[in-house]
Amino acid sequence: MCVIEAVAEAALPIYMVAEEQTTVSSAKVIALPTCTSCNRSITPEEKAVRFPCPSCNRVTIWRCEVCRDLSRTYVCPVCGFEGP
Repeated sequence: MCVIEAVAEAALPIYMVAEEQTTVSSAKVIALPTCTSCNRSITPEEKAVRFPCPSCNRVTIWRCEVCRDLSRTYVCPVCGFEGP
């Protein structure tokens, strides 16, 4: 939290900011999956699906909520299978 004080001597208010020292705990980086159709990051709150490629079963296909609703096609990066 920052403390802000107005300096009264100046004609226009000048603000001085005093910052509190904070310690950073161990931060974790999370890699979000990307939609196979639109390459957008998929957030945990989103109604996305993941499933293995129906053809080769070697790649996990991720589909975001928007691409599912719009029936956008996806292409498997390994075998080239195209799905709805």
